[in-house]
Amino acid sequence: MLAKEFRLTWKDINFMTKKKQVIYAGNFLFFYIKQYQNIPFHQLSLHVTLKLHKRSVMRHLIKRAVLDYIQKHDLIKKPLCGQWYKFFVMLNKNALPQRQKQIENADRKHIISFVQGEFSTSRNIIVKKLT
Repeated sequence: MLAKEFRLTWKDINFMTKKKQVIYAGNFLFFYIKQYQNIPFHQLSLHVTLKLHKRSVMRHLIKRAVLDYIQKHDLIKKPLCGQWYKFFVMLNKNALPQRQKQIENADRKHIISFVQGEFSTSRNIIVKKLT
């Protein structure tokens, strides 16, 4: 779990979804805005939709896999292209039916490695689009 200062507030999330600065990157949607000048880190929140899996255990597993990847690679404290951002990350609705079948039939380790790999490729797309 991220520390409170690295998470977004509901006001930030509402503002970002209304502003609609979105990047579609693979299986993830990234809503983003630039960070305030006096805050030298990224802020992030994740949302895994109920449509992916009805059990919260599986949704939390996906969230934890992404957050572990972020913390392992210390992505919160590394600027993207010299800028800090606020990110609200969601799963892409268009990719849900395919992913749903893969997740239901897989074990925990496979799901974690799959989600982390997908997030890694999505992050690379984000870096390219923000430069």
